[in-house]
Amino acid sequence: MRYAYETRVCIWLVILFSVFYTRYCSADEWLVGSGFSLHAKNPDRYNKRNLGLGYEKKIDRNWSVFAGGYQNSLHRDTLYVGGSYTPYNTSVSGLKLGVGVAGMIATGYSEKYPLMPYASLFAKAEGEKYGLNVYWIPTIVVGIQFKMKF
Repeated sequence: MRYAYETRVCIWLVILFSVFYTRYCSADEWLVGSGFSLHAKNPDRYNKRNLGLGYEKKIDRNWSVFAGGYQNSLHRDTLYVGGSYTPYNTSVSGLKLGVGVAGMIATGYSEKYPLMPYASLFAKAEGEKYGLNVYWIPTIVVGIQFKMKF
């Protein structure tokens, strides 16, 4: 799918701002691999393997920003940028767990609207080197990402 020039410029400006702005915060950085999605309705109609790469930067204990790209459930390429807020955090045997919400702007889901906003419930599990993100849009989809700290 081809994206309008303005859409690509907008997405990359937001990605660059997110990366460079958070560069001055001393926090965790993650390489994120988009993985799988499970759809509630008509699961055979959708792409379940949403392969892609992204970047996640933890700003503080509760806030993170992220950006990247993947092949979405409609078999289209997607660029995204967003953030997560996890006010409920705990630690179990060295594994950091967090629950909250996430929001993003993404391309590739609609011909009519090149940039689509999304909000979801969000959970994360982070070890010393590896982690997992889970996004849940009730009655629609559950998305799973794997990540590695660098």
